[in-house]
Amino acid sequence: SRDRGDLGTLVEETSHLLCLAQHARWELPVSRLALELQAEVDRYVHARQHGGDPFRHFQRFHWAPGLPPEARDRYRAAQHRGERYCRGLARRFPRQGDTPGLYRELRHFYRVSPLSKLAIAAA
Repeated sequence: SRDRGDLGTLVEETSHLLCLAQHARWELPVSRLALELQAEVDRYVHARQHGGDPFRHFQRFHWAPGLPPEARDRYRAAQHRGERYCRGLARRFPRQGDTPGLYRELRHFYRVSPLSKLAIAAA
């Protein structure tokens, strides 16, 4: 796959794994959309904390050839909501010194139900 050398892809796939494991531990359902949304946020945070452009992946992406329409809609919705939420994070926590507040909000976002997560990201 062309994504094998992409650190963002590794972050995204790790996010999926950890999110699934945590929801199983909490005995909570999780949707594919919520998994993708969490991965978008995790990619943003990783890039931000490691000096990359945290919004790059929102602008530079390519749809996989042959992606079914329902999957494309899910990815598009996760990307749109993820970017909206992350831009809000960037406004509320613009400096590196804001990291404790940023992490508090991210922990809250991670722990809410999938429906609440989607609602927070859509606001």
